[in-house]
Amino acid sequence: MNPNPYNVIDASGNTLAVFARANYVGVAGRYSPWQQYYDPGMDLTQICDGVLYRNSRTRLADIRDGTSQTLMVSEKTPYHSDSTWVGVVPGGVTNPTPMFAFVGPDPSASQVNVHTGPTPLEHPPVIKPPCQPLANTDEVWAEHSDGANVLLCDGSVRFVSKDINVLTWSRMGTRAANDIINSEF
Repeated sequence: MNPNPYNVIDASGNTLAVFARANYVGVAGRYSPWQQYYDPGMDLTQICDGVLYRNSRTRLADIRDGTSQTLMVSEKTPYHSDSTWVGVVPGGVTNPTPMFAFVGPDPSASQVNVHTGPTPLEHPPVIKPPCQPLANTDEVWAEHSDGANVLLCDGSVRFVSKDINVLTWSRMGTRAANDIINSEF
């Protein structure tokens, strides 16, 4: 864990703010809503099918896929890219650490959220379970070599293997998609 604060920067490298780091972030669902974060009037419930995202008002009754099978929070460590609970800086970017620079930056909203996939902007769309070598900055990453810790909506903490079935992983990100998981993860 890196206890030092970090600079939130824009695409030109200018510092916009200094934030405290976090090792855990909210799960927005399957899809990445990052571009829409900058339209404060946009209703993200049309894009985010998870539990935690900007202005979410998810109630326990809204989690129809089962609280013991729905992700709320996951690891996202500074080893891969910076993350925080402080908030999102408009115009900021999330850069991977030099070791993962080949994946490129994402909008700053990926500092507070991750998604489980697929990633619609990738062709073909890809689902990347925890700690995949090609993970973008908006995907789950932990410093464990074989997976990541997650907090489920029932309050339990589980370790999810990097070898989890990709469809199971994607479904764990949804709150009410009628995609109940029938197997252990």
